[in-house]
This record gives sequence, C-alpha cells and structure tokens, in this order.
Amino acid sequence: MNVVMLLVGVILGFFGGLIAAGPGSGGDQAQEPQTVTKTKYVTVHAPQGGGTTPSASASSSASSAGIGPQQATKDCRVGEACDLGPSTVTVQNAQKTTTITPSYATAASGNFVVVRFTYTWQGTSPTSLGGEIPWTLTDGDGKRYTYDFDVTNNYASDQNMSTIYEQVQPGVANRGLVVFSVSPNAEDFTLTITDLATPQAGEAANVKL
Repeated sequence: MNVVMLLVGVILGFFGGLIAAGPGSGGDQAQEPQTVTKTKYVTVHAPQGGGTTPSASASSSASSAGIGPQQATKDCRVGEACDLGPSTVTVQNAQKTTTITPSYATAASGNFVVVRFTYTWQGTSPTSLGGEIPWTLTDGDGKRYTYDFDVTNNYASDQNMSTIYEQVQPGVANRGLVVFSVSPNAEDFTLTITDLATPQAGEAANVKL
C-alpha cells in the first residue's frame, strides 16, 4: 500500500511539473521586459558678456567719459607737482585758442583749451600709458568736456609731447599736451586729473586753471 501511494505521488508530481511549465517553456520562454534608456544631449550657448562683466564697448565708454570734479580727493595748483599716488603730474599752463596748426597736419579751427603738463611715473619699472587721457575740463557753468582725441593726437605728436600709448620710465618726467574743445563762451576752467597709466588706482585732483 505504501509503495502504491508513493508511486502515485511520483506520477502526480511529474504531471504537476509539466502543467506548471506550460507551453512556451524552455528556449521559447517569455523574457521579462527590459528598460531602455535614451540619452539626449542639448547644447546651451551662454550669452556673450552677460552677468556683471562689462562689455569692451561699455568699458571704453566709461573710460572716455573721464572723472568729474566732484570725485576729486584733493586740489592742486598750476606749476606745482600734484601727487596722484602712482605718478605725479605738474600742469604747466593752459591756453585758450581758436586755431591749432600742426606743422604736418591740417589746421584745426574751433574753440580749444590747450593744457601742457609733465607726467612722472613713480613705479619701479617701465609702464605703458593707455590710449585715452581720462581727464575732464569743467567750466564755470558746470559744463564738462572730455579731450579732443584727433586734435590732441595731431598737435601733441607735432610738438613731441604725446603721452598716448607711450612707454614711460620710472622717475623720468615726460612732457605732455592735451586739447579740449569747449563752448565759445566757456571760461573759469577746472581741470580734473588722474594717473594716466592706472586711472582707477590713485587719487583724482582738481587743478584751477
């Protein structure tokens, strides 16, 4: 009896296994679905000159605008050395004229104030001056003028007094000249000066002309 029951159990177990396996078992057995991940790359172009970094044109405009007399930290006199920190500047004289005649360039007509000065770099090695003269001239009515690049460049080169893009040696006085175009009736001028090599590094001074 026990042998019969054991045999029946084995047979039932065999058929139970076949039923559980069912069709599609073995090589044709269905596989679990697979997850496919696709990666998409997107190129993002950052805006040029964004954030708080000023553009080259903005920096150039700010430099050309110069500094006003209200921003000066000291007063200096014509004929006396004015210590600006990185350098000293001595304004020699100022002259108002209606005609400027370089020997090799076309004469300029208008209303000009010509300022002659000496510039002495106080560093320990040579340095190059910039392409701008960041000084301003203010008249008695509060009108503020920046220098006339073309007239200054022509006349200063003619007089061998150019400071634009010049290399200067430490402790050596360099003669300079700057020309301002002003209103016909302008008078009572104040010149505001800063260092020519590093305008933002030193002091600014007012010189009554």
